[in-house]
Amino acid sequence: MLRFLGIFILFIGLSGCGWVGAYFVGADNLPEPVALQALSSPLPVNHRWRDTSSSGLRDRFAELRPATQGGRVFVAGQSGDVSALNADNGQRLWQVDTERSITAGVGLSPDLVLVGTLNGEVIALEQHDGRERWRSRVTSEVLAPPVGTDEVIVVRSADGVFTALQASDGTRLWGHNTTLPVLTLRGASTPLLAEGLMIAGLDDGRLLLLDLASGNPIGERRLAVPSGRTEVERLVDIDADPQLFGEVLYAVAYQGALGALDMNSGELLWSRDFSAHAGLVVDERAVYLPHTDGEVWALNRHNGEVLWRQPALRGRQPTAPVSIGEHIIIGDFAGYIHWLDKSNGDIVARSRTDHEGLIGTPIVVGDSVLMLGRSGRLDALAVGVQ
Repeated sequence: MLRFLGIFILFIGLSGCGWVGAYFVGADNLPEPVALQALSSPLPVNHRWRDTSSSGLRDRFAELRPATQGGRVFVAGQSGDVSALNADNGQRLWQVDTERSITAGVGLSPDLVLVGTLNGEVIALEQHDGRERWRSRVTSEVLAPPVGTDEVIVVRSADGVFTALQASDGTRLWGHNTTLPVLTLRGASTPLLAEGLMIAGLDDGRLLLLDLASGNPIGERRLAVPSGRTEVERLVDIDADPQLFGEVLYAVAYQGALGALDMNSGELLWSRDFSAHAGLVVDERAVYLPHTDGEVWALNRHNGEVLWRQPALRGRQPTAPVSIGEHIIIGDFAGYIHWLDKSNGDIVARSRTDHEGLIGTPIVVGDSVLMLGRSGRLDALAVGVQ
């Protein structure tokens, strides 16, 4: 924590909601989905393996996403199933039925698989065999995957409460309440744990820092200021997961701003007007993210200047992006996965997986990308390799 002491000095002055779907907000103003154009000389896409054991997402919002650790991939379905797969070949290692409606997962600690439920339970399973270690109840429905260390599991509830649980047995350690706006987007960003801190984007456009051990507030920083005459116009949720690259924190708000914050000095390195909620990814050169309208942007991570914009996914409700080598990979509402050249944003490969659409964020395992579909289909794909 001492490495980020400078931010404590700057983050001073701490101080019942309704939900609306992220893609429903301002629907009349969203562009029509752009028709996909045939690619000239696309890179070949290799389908490594496929698994269809997950129940997927059927009838309501849930923050479901696969996660990987130790050569395994973990995936949950809304109906309560949780599975572990071999990351190399998709072989199922174990599957359990939690007998709960899962609304958030999968989250990981060093040895646990974590999911949150509709009725406010957190369920911790052993990574190696799926055996249940504990169940613990938090204050309300869990909307973001729980995250943890060897000692502490952090859970974010729909009522704005952050709860820390003992990793060994689920005992409650502390709780921190936040005030929700009258109206928010349905969903919440996943807390980021780093240097003994919990960093989270809030529904009112603030970044919050808590001491991980005690839950005591360290400070906050406003990324976006609500403006407008209606509650919809004033939505500034930080639903995209903040990303820490080196010692710089990158975060973006819906109808707000994209900014970079030096975690040592507390200095805001740069900020620009932007609107996003799906997610972002950062590398040595750039920040890559889809705008709310679906255009994919690359911005210089040092100053926020635009490097390129790709309009081919306008209106196609892109997922959060991930990075592999020289490519950015991003999915869309129709079940297509797109590979973009990092240097110029050109789409160089495309493959369709789940025709019911995609959910969550792609994940990277080696040179493959894994994408979960609404039907529960999990595909592992790679470009240009066999």
